[in-house]
Amino acid sequence: MKNKHRINIFDGLVYNGDWHTELLRAISLAEPGIKSKHIKSAIADLKHMLAETDECLHTVTVTASLPVGIEPNYLLKVLAAEVESEATVALSPPDQVALTMAHRGSHSYVEQLARKRLQDGITGMMYTLTRQNGNGLAKGLPSLTLQPNEQPGKT
Repeated sequence: MKNKHRINIFDGLVYNGDWHTELLRAISLAEPGIKSKHIKSAIADLKHMLAETDECLHTVTVTASLPVGIEPNYLLKVLAAEVESEATVALSPPDQVALTMAHRGSHSYVEQLARKRLQDGITGMMYTLTRQNGNGLAKGLPSLTLQPNEQPGKT
């Protein structure tokens, strides 16, 4: 089974709103050099509170319209294979597909990421269908490109 977790090599370059992870990273860097028992105690309390409540892990659901002429169950099958293993896809009435996923960052960041992944999945599925069925020119269908002197409806 392939790893469905996408690694973004540029993830650290843009702040995504995940202050929780940044705070834990800063604590882990500072801890070895701390000598004061009071500060060590405060850090232990802070780490405990951060472990109990994670304000940067958000679960969002986004929807998109089903592409015209696509069998909904086929789309669900293809999207399920494309999105992260923790994400779920389902049909959402009327004529929509929904992606639910959990990710770290601000709520708006996670929502944008979910929308992008859903749109990328639909676009990838449409591309795959186009490639499997061949393009119109390869099947002998007329070109939709007009020649410079032609006008639609005139001979």
